[in-house]
Amino acid sequence: MYVQLLRRSGIYQRTNKGLWLPVRLDQIVWPDGQLNEEMLLNILPRGWLPAPPEEILVSLAHSRGSTGLRQLSRFRPWARHFDCWILELWREEPR
Repeated sequence: MYVQLLRRSGIYQRTNKGLWLPVRLDQIVWPDGQLNEEMLLNILPRGWLPAPPEEILVSLAHSRGSTGLRQLSRFRPWARHFDCWILELWREEPR
């Protein structure tokens, strides 16, 4: 699975960094759309996130856009935030 960290500032969004994780997306996100937050946090390299998870939005990304995740306990639930970090989860590396 590929993860990409974005920084949103106002209406602009830019990629900060990304990396491959040794896990498949379906091992982290269950069929009902729930994210295994503990597994994701345990598999990310220590110090890779630029802020505590409570300050980072998470989305499932695909070729036509992304879907924000809302029912989270460790990460920030999705809502309209204009100055924030976004962690995108991809099946494959974005183009």
